[in-house]
Amino acid sequence: MYQQAREKLANRDIPGALKQLDELNRKYPDFTDAWILKGDFHAREKNTDLALEAYIGALKAGAGAFLHLSVAELYFNKYQYDLAKKHLDVYQAYPKASPQGLQKANKIRRNIEFATVAIKDSVRFAPENLGPSVNDRHHQYFPALSADGKLLVFTEREVNTEKKDEDFYFTELLKGGGFSPKRKLPGYINTPLNEGAQSVSADGRIIIFTGCHRPEGYGSCDLYASYLMPDGSWSPPQNLGPAINTSAWESQPSLSPDGRTLFFVRGKTGRDESTDIYYSTLDENRRWTEAQPLPGAVNTSGREATPFIYFDNQTLFFASDEHPGFGDMDFFYSKRNADGTWSQPINLGYPVNTSSEEFSLIISPDGRTAYFSSDSRADGFGGFDLYKFSLDERIRQTPVAFVNGVAIDAKDGKRIANGSIRLFDLSNGKEIWTGESRKDGLFFWVLPGNREYAMYVEKEGYLFHSENFVVKEEPSDSALQIEVRLKPIETGSVIVLQNLFFDTDSYQIQPKSEAELSKILQFLKQNPNVRVEISGHTDSRGSASYNRILSQNRAKTVVDFLVKNGINPSRLTAKGYGDTQPVASNDTEEGRQQNRRTELKIIAIQ
Repeated sequence: MYQQAREKLANRDIPGALKQLDELNRKYPDFTDAWILKGDFHAREKNTDLALEAYIGALKAGAGAFLHLSVAELYFNKYQYDLAKKHLDVYQAYPKASPQGLQKANKIRRNIEFATVAIKDSVRFAPENLGPSVNDRHHQYFPALSADGKLLVFTEREVNTEKKDEDFYFTELLKGGGFSPKRKLPGYINTPLNEGAQSVSADGRIIIFTGCHRPEGYGSCDLYASYLMPDGSWSPPQNLGPAINTSAWESQPSLSPDGRTLFFVRGKTGRDESTDIYYSTLDENRRWTEAQPLPGAVNTSGREATPFIYFDNQTLFFASDEHPGFGDMDFFYSKRNADGTWSQPINLGYPVNTSSEEFSLIISPDGRTAYFSSDSRADGFGGFDLYKFSLDERIRQTPVAFVNGVAIDAKDGKRIANGSIRLFDLSNGKEIWTGESRKDGLFFWVLPGNREYAMYVEKEGYLFHSENFVVKEEPSDSALQIEVRLKPIETGSVIVLQNLFFDTDSYQIQPKSEAELSKILQFLKQNPNVRVEISGHTDSRGSASYNRILSQNRAKTVVDFLVKNGINPSRLTAKGYGDTQPVASNDTEEGRQQNRRTELKIIAIQ
């Protein structure tokens, strides 16, 4: 009868197998194998109470002390930590305990020590189902967001199909807070093969995803890229190549907001008990460098999975079954250190993390909203559903803003391709981004809020463009739009030196003007045939003579800096205009701020 029960379980005749095991337990209560077989089945099916009942029955019937480890794990999963420790004590005193078993027992004990304290300091967690426009009786999982928080892409699989038949769908966040009806991504990205576990670039134009068992693949699963085409469809997938993909298993990508670093998971197989997070960066030729394990404290001897790099490009969320937690896979985050390594991970807390497996967490650019998938909640529609929840204040992230820009010719309005762009954080003077405008003249950034930034755009044959802007602490729901109008290098062209700052009522240049001064110096050295006028302007407050003297001194300070750094004085003129050339009304603070400016004007080309 016992062998028959084993065969029925193997053939998935679950009712028949359990019926025979129940009968064995009644007729032969001291037959430990029947109790253990029933317990093993219920443990695999996550039926914790039934598994405990069967294992305890086995122990009463005289089963070996090895079973105390399984009982301890089940009590741990029920948050009954004192009972779990009692059974661990018995198992760890068992002379025949295996090294692997003792290692597992030590891990459970470490988790108990962590969870006993952490569970008393629970975080706020109230998940909301995304509703019938997104979820249905099929499986929806692996959410991915664009940096404006409006495009949500996810993987879907029908409940009655094999795992190899996955496809990508998308929905858009509506102004009222709901989501548009889901649609399959158009184009060539979806195939009859397996594709899933995707990451969307910040601008929503690239999808990096996992494709398995493909003829051109390097291993069981590889990473691929698909690109948004002008007609709104997605291009045929391109394998990312041997720098990323190997004969092993590569999956679960996360592309950094600047598009220059790719995080992903590598293991021997998808079921490997030891998977690590790797990363690769784009080189100067925009080729991926050979992937390396993530440096620092994130990777362990256990499983690390589902990395998500937040939009600040400094915070990595991931799941792990080895760092101290509440059992199985928990969510953690780690911060990038100054030396490029990653800090000791922080558990997101209970009940975001539970004794069940958590995976596939992402954070929206507002830093407050998280998305994840689950198949264990009462309000689900069937299989895995997508949910969102508000992060507890203790684990919220810095909000970011999505900045859209375009570079155009100021004279003819045509877009300028491959314009060189540099971005600085004015709070510390550090350069945080360098790159070029695309072929269509567009560029974009994802920037932390509550900061002031300086931007420089240049292109051969044009005056450089400088601009500063502030990203508010609570960024707008819509993208910040920036239009850069580059002026040709010709006599009479004028630019405002937007990132040149003086102390109030002074011609003392502030330290955060260093990048602007360097840019002027660079322009003059690159264009030795150009003569320029540096002109100072004020608003209308103060007397005319005071304003003229102040503006003259400010212009002269800039000229003195340039001469000191190697520019021939004959190429430079300093002129103070006071308040005689306003560009806006002096009746408002905004207008007065525009009038207080320093300009660079080309007065001759020799």
